[in-house]
Amino acid sequence: MNITLEQIYSATRSLLRIVLPATVFIILCIGIFVAFLACLQLIPASQRPPVTFSIYCLGFLILFIVLEVAFIFFEVRFLRKQFGHKELPTQRFVVFLSGIPFYTVEILFILTFVYSNNPNIPAAALFVSAVGSLGFFILSCVYFFLTWFLLKRSTTIALQQ
Repeated sequence: MNITLEQIYSATRSLLRIVLPATVFIILCIGIFVAFLACLQLIPASQRPPVTFSIYCLGFLILFIVLEVAFIFFEVRFLRKQFGHKELPTQRFVVFLSGIPFYTVEILFILTFVYSNNPNIPAAALFVSAVGSLGFFILSCVYFFLTWFLLKRSTTIALQQ
């Protein structure tokens, strides 16, 4: 069986179509996080609450949760439109492939935490890498299982009708 150049281009386009929304979502979240830190620095020190996890951080966390749920529903709609006519194992494989950016960022955080033997690394950097790896692990699991469930639900609803 010969693999043509057109098949390679088609597979590459499909993979980019699957992975690109999650990559854009991660870049958007990083941009929002940087903007949040910049806005937090604009608040005078006298008006900042003394507690580290303040109302600002709680609001920021709620914003990220809302964005994640909205992204998952968008991604399920996109995957259903593109791959809804395929068999269920193919849909599950596509869900796994579409989560590759989340898995990659999680692995980067884990590697940062594991290979931090240098004693000059601040404790805050280790804390951020540990919390980041845990956060992206939770995000990856929620994305994978919720997308899988919503695609499975759409298939069973389509079969019942």
